[in-house]
Amino acid sequence: MTDSTRDRILEAAGEVFARRGFEHGTVREICARAGVNVAAVNYHFRDKESLYIESVRLAHRRVLENVPPPVWPPETPPEERLRLFVRALCTRMLTSHKLGWPMQLMMRELIEPTGACRAMVEDFIRPQFRTLLDIVDRLSGGRFGEEVLHRMAFSIVGQCMFYHVSAPIVRLLVPDTLADRALDVEKVADHVTRFSLSAIDALARGSGEGNGNGAEVAGRPRDSVEAATDNGDSEVCSVDAPDPSVASAAESRSERVSTGSGRSSGEDRAGT
Repeated sequence: MTDSTRDRILEAAGEVFARRGFEHGTVREICARAGVNVAAVNYHFRDKESLYIESVRLAHRRVLENVPPPVWPPETPPEERLRLFVRALCTRMLTSHKLGWPMQLMMRELIEPTGACRAMVEDFIRPQFRTLLDIVDRLSGGRFGEEVLHRMAFSIVGQCMFYHVSAPIVRLLVPDTLADRALDVEKVADHVTRFSLSAIDALARGSGEGNGNGAEVAGRPRDSVEAATDNGDSEVCSVDAPDPSVASAAESRSERVSTGSGRSSGEDRAGT
């Protein structure tokens, strides 16, 4: 049996699993589509579960080949890193119909996770998530702990995924004349980037919540928060003046975002 047999099985399995899911996709149907006998699956993949895991891995590789993760030189400012990262993610989310069964299978696995989900996370999603964590850590000046950084990153990804999951609802909610603009990759990516930068600035200025590690709460020393709540109040009613360095950085960043400076040209954008 040749490698082309293995490839045909994988291609057929991806299509079947994307349409029917792991439980309802059968080895018999996969083999019929691939033009091989059932014994070929056992020879190349041992069992249905192993075949499914390899199909998910192939799906993710295909998606990343079509829309690669962004890359940038070391001197790239974090604002531009976020813009490039978000643009790549929005491109995958909003052009998923062009990516065929690979994107369909990936999204099915995220919604209905199986044993393949762990492999997908470790092989493909975690490396990109680490990149995003590094970006938000740079943007916040290293002021927050792991828990808050995770929530920041999840919030950014969630904004992008919304436009994939809820695209039909978006088209029903907005006027017909605005539907295409509401789901335009560049416009969505620009909005998510600006919105996220503003949120991170607000947290760094002291408008948000604690980092979960007890070191700081939204840029304020933990002991100052405890002192403010010694009187038994359930909320802090006054906010200390923000750190001047953070305020200065936030103002500079806001100016860059509002003017569009630092945005790369079409040729320079990573992942395009």
